[in-house]
Amino acid sequence: CRFFFFFSSRRRHTRSSLVSWARRCVQETDYVMSAFFCNDDDLIVSSSLDETIRIWDYSELKKKYSSSRGSSSKPSQIGAADVTVKMIMDGHDKPVNWAASHPKKNMIVSGADDRTVRIWKYQDTKATEIECLRGHDHNVVCCMFHPKNDLIISTSEDKTIKVWDYNRKANIATYKRDTDRFWILASHPEPVSYTHLTLPTIPL
Repeated sequence: CRFFFFFSSRRRHTRSSLVSWARRCVQETDYVMSAFFCNDDDLIVSSSLDETIRIWDYSELKKKYSSSRGSSSKPSQIGAADVTVKMIMDGHDKPVNWAASHPKKNMIVSGADDRTVRIWKYQDTKATEIECLRGHDHNVVCCMFHPKNDLIISTSEDKTIKVWDYNRKANIATYKRDTDRFWILASHPEPVSYTHLTLPTIPL
């Protein structure tokens, strides 16, 4: 059994179909492709076709709704001061399709149409790119940290899923299916022994 799962589709997808659900967000200049809560600190990380990753602070919004508990009147709108941009990361030079936070550390992983997977470390109001992983031959559409191991999993329109050891900055396994493309990844929560993953491309 693999330690991650994937969804695939043989239908032809277009960018418009992937982003039709997304609405333009305050302070973003193009479609938002992904948005996730970070592990703590009342933060959200988002990626956009404007080639940026942003970290948003929603602590004021949380306070507003917490203070209204038990009251008959509830806040009806989100104001500009309720959710603010805390950091902007702009290392990619093409649209960013995915960004996700590490489950325990102040780290972000992102994947973009520039075919790279990038790792970022953030603290307070500053974020720094600490690594750029190259190896995909087409747009990177999804990436994530493994919840227990020091691994990153990514998938691309090149029809591959890659596993990276981010401490060694190395691609340790590649899985490929020529008849499919993969759009979404999910990882099993248990730690795994991955010494056996140092393998060439493996057909799924």
